[in-house]
Order: sequence, then structure tokens, then C-alpha cells
Amino acid sequence: MADITIQQGQGITQAIASNLGLSKADCKKIDLSIWQQVMTLVDQNNIQNLNNNRSTLFSGTNNVDKIGDKSSYDTNFLVHTGQKIQIEDGIWSKIKQLLTGNAAEVKTSKNTQQTKNSSDVRASQVETLNNEPVLEELKPSPIKPLFAGGIFQSKAKSPVKQPQTPTFASSASEANIVSETPLQGDLKTGKRANELFNKMNKGEDVKVSVISDEIEALMAKPNKSSEDIKKINQALSDGYKKLGGSMTQFISSNYGDGSENISKEAFIKWQTVGLSEQDAKFLETSNNNLFARMDIDGDGKISQKEMSAFYYALDFDGNKCNGSIDTNSNIKNAVFLDDPNQNEFDAKLGYTYKALYGDE
Repeated sequence: MADITIQQGQGITQAIASNLGLSKADCKKIDLSIWQQVMTLVDQNNIQNLNNNRSTLFSGTNNVDKIGDKSSYDTNFLVHTGQKIQIEDGIWSKIKQLLTGNAAEVKTSKNTQQTKNSSDVRASQVETLNNEPVLEELKPSPIKPLFAGGIFQSKAKSPVKQPQTPTFASSASEANIVSETPLQGDLKTGKRANELFNKMNKGEDVKVSVISDEIEALMAKPNKSSEDIKKINQALSDGYKKLGGSMTQFISSNYGDGSENISKEAFIKWQTVGLSEQDAKFLETSNNNLFARMDIDGDGKISQKEMSAFYYALDFDGNKCNGSIDTNSNIKNAVFLDDPNQNEFDAKLGYTYKALYGDE
């Protein structure tokens, strides 16, 4: 456990920074999105404490979007002088790596309890656009085991030809890139998407969109007709199939054997490219958990279908689907991805697979 005492005049972020030996000048150099990732991890630890009947780390609200907003200081992530907070070693190591670039030493304990599944894990519902559903309404249902062998084994449906092509664009200064991507994806699109996801993971303000400007405008249109909804649904479905297929081809071609599926070995190589042996070892458990989560049918490989469903699930920010994945939604989903326990992301993943491929 990392033991942190809140000193006079400190909030929780200042206390964390002080514990790591960071000065005010150091903190000013850290991007706001990094602090949002840090506080998302703190919130995750707080949930673990509640599930294990331990004291909370903070009171008030837990809105990471308000980090840096002075008007929220009296209500958001509240702590008081002299309060002692304890952060799990694994989470503290991630926080240290985010803020300093160095992983903390992780200590293990035979008495460490496995985090309990939250009793209110949600199977989210897709938010309607002007009371018209995007895809189909997502109805709450029990979360199935990650390794649901045999559930998705039927043959693939014939692809529906659709001229809609994904657009990969930053929300900052980069120009939009429109790729004539086939439904099964291609290497060029996968390489470009991978570049943008890497920027996203570094906290840069980047967006990966799978819909055209035309479809985006249609989604914002009031009083959409049934034909409008059908067109939106088809664009979302095709777009995420193209993105998933492109990323599968990119990863398999660059880190695997070039087959239609991603092996665990190829996945780990992709996740740890450019890292030292020590850092790769540190992330081993997290990467294994993430692979297990994405390998929906538990066959030891990630298929194009599973990859497509994964990226579609990342699109959901709360109950809303936008046809794009941005840095903010990536941050919010990050804490669920390497969790060894089932959580709300599994519910989203189960829904998006079914939305794309039915009961295959």
C-alpha cells in the first residue's frame, strides 16, 4: 500500500504529487488528461475499498472531467487535512508511471483480497438520438463469463457492400484522412489508426471516427426518419468492422504470422513494443487480462470480429455512442480493460458483438 497523508492546503492531487516528490513546476508540465487518468485510477481504488469494506479515499463527487476546474474544488474528490489515504500497490505503480514515467515496485501479499465484483455492474443501454434508437436498444442482461466457448462459433454472414468509409481524424490540428477501406479492413488504415491510438494513449487530443461527415450530421438531425436510423446503423456497423479488420491485419502482419487472427504472442508484442524488458514484465498481468477480455470466445486468439466489437465498445461513453473514439472516452474505459474481474465494459463488449454479428 502507498500511504499518503493530506497536508495543510493540499487536495488529493497535490498530495499525490508531493508523495512522488513533484514540485509545482513539475506538475504544471503534466497534461490535464494525465491527471484525469490518475484520478480515474484513484476512483477505481476507491471502488475496491468500498467493495472490501475499507475506508473511502475521498468524499463528494468523482467527476474526472472536472479535474482542474477550480469551481469544483469544494465538491469533487474531497479530502481533509490530516487524512490518511491508502492506494493499492498495483494502482499506485500505474499512477507513478503516468506522472513520472517510472513504475513503482509492486509488492504482493498473500492476504490481499481479490476485488469483488461490484453489485451494481451495469449492462448499459444505448442512448437514443431524439428518441430514435441507434442500432437496437441495449436491454440489461446478466453478464456472461469471459470465456463463453461456443457462443460465437457459427459461420459469418455475407458482408453487405457499403460505400461508407471510416475517417481517422484528430480533434486538434491534423487533417481528416478518408480511406477507401474494404469491409474487411486493410493495412494502410490499420497503420494510420494505430498511430492515432498511440497518440491517444499519450494523452494527445485525438479522435478516431468511423463515420463520415454526412453520417455525423445525420446523427445530429432532429426528427430522424426510420430510413435515417437505418443508414446510421449501417454506417456504424460497417465502420467498426472496417476499423477492427484493419487493426487486426496491422497487428497480425507486424507482430504475428499475418493470419486472420491475433495470437497472444503477437498481441503482447504489439502492447510492449518499444518497452524495456523490465517494463514489459511489469505490464504482463495487465496485458494478459486485457487479452482474455478481448478473446470473447476463449479460443486463445483475437479475431477480426472480436477486435471490431472491442473498438465499438470503446465508443460508448456512459450510454452514448458517437461513431468515434476520442482521448476522453479512451481514458474513461482504461481502468476497466485490465481488471481481472467482470465489469461494465464486459457488458458493453457483449452487446457490441451481438450488434455487429447477431448470435454468431
